[in-house]
Amino acid sequence: WNSLHFLRFYEYCLVWTMIVLYVVMGTASMMLFGLIAVAGIVQAQLASIPVITSRRTLADQRSAVLRTTCDREYLNLCSSRAEVWVLGTGYLYFASMRQIVNALEQFEVHPHLAFRKASGSCDGCDDGMPHAFPFSRLESSEDRSSPLFIVINMEYVQQMESTAVSAFQELAALATERGCSLILACPQPKVLHQMERFGLPLVKLSSRFQTRAGALTVASTLDRALEHVEDKMLEIYSPAEGLCRGSSTHCKIREMLAAILDASDPFFGIWMDIHMWMDGYFPSYSPQMLQELAQSMEICRIETGGVIYEAPTLKDFERGGAWMCEARCGQIPPLVWLLQGRVEHLWNPSFESEQCVRSFQEQYYLIPGVTWEKAIIREKTGSWCAGPFSTMRAFLACTAHPGTLVATQNSAVAILRHEHYQALSPALQKLINVYLLRQWPLYLRC
Repeated sequence: WNSLHFLRFYEYCLVWTMIVLYVVMGTASMMLFGLIAVAGIVQAQLASIPVITSRRTLADQRSAVLRTTCDREYLNLCSSRAEVWVLGTGYLYFASMRQIVNALEQFEVHPHLAFRKASGSCDGCDDGMPHAFPFSRLESSEDRSSPLFIVINMEYVQQMESTAVSAFQELAALATERGCSLILACPQPKVLHQMERFGLPLVKLSSRFQTRAGALTVASTLDRALEHVEDKMLEIYSPAEGLCRGSSTHCKIREMLAAILDASDPFFGIWMDIHMWMDGYFPSYSPQMLQELAQSMEICRIETGGVIYEAPTLKDFERGGAWMCEARCGQIPPLVWLLQGRVEHLWNPSFESEQCVRSFQEQYYLIPGVTWEKAIIREKTGSWCAGPFSTMRAFLACTAHPGTLVATQNSAVAILRHEHYQALSPALQKLINVYLLRQWPLYLRC
């Protein structure tokens, strides 16, 4: 009868056990045993379903905040000390929480991708000359440091059993013991209310956020949680003024460029960034090319609330949206770098009708007015810049852009307008194109 394997072996044994119980002890005993057996089978099958459906480090997933090149490199090298766990189940109970606790206990044995410092760094070179900036390399790794941050994405959790709520206390205690900060991202309101009623120590991320020992941090969005983690990791090591977190290579590059270009030039931070990305990669590059570029760029001081670029309205296009049609004069967005202050990039489409744009919005959960990306630079050193912002797709394609750049603090930005870009020499245009293409993988939201 079981030749087609309709039943597993243990289920086949249970059937015969129930038949024997029926013959020996009667119907009641058989049914009681059957109910207990079914409950055990269901429990075992539910417990075998993986609760954590995705584990990613900062090497795979970042916030929408644009960082300087040196800060990005520092975060790369520390990326394996922070993880994002996605809970893919809609219901949490004691067995599923046990999986999460076990995952934290066995954190070190989980394989992952990690950035490694590139060999051949110029630190300690015999000739003392700065070579190409040593960008780290992404590789598979088995080594694991103790976790500093774990972000648990609870977006899909709709309900929790009381035992699961209490298990969060054990999880928080274990994290404190290991020196790890837990951040709960995107909890549903009813789930969060349930946790608050149980008396769990919760602290919500805000502008006046202060950590509490043994508390669980709650972030309204995953991006807000990732931004918090990145900020905290950058605070662990604060470099001296004018230096960066990457390595002493940055200092040597600055000294070398200062001998060729004016270090007091407000564009010097951009020259540093272009040099880091192009030196040793683009054969025809030389720092002297940047002097020509300076004549085509401009510095803009923007007050709080000022608009740097605004998405055009639908009436400006015959069909489709901003990305789909050739832009008219003044509609092509410029390349924008932040030098100081704070700028936010808002998703601001005008009734985009093309399928590719709607798919793009769904992929990144974009709704009109949401912050697409942002950049913050508080230091005033002349060696920093963040960007360019994700207008490069429209800039290179000569289309408009369905986004709006707004200064949320008094800010200074460097701008390269498209008409000035077209007036550059072919060699310099090629240099800018390669620089943008090297940056492009960092901006998945281009």
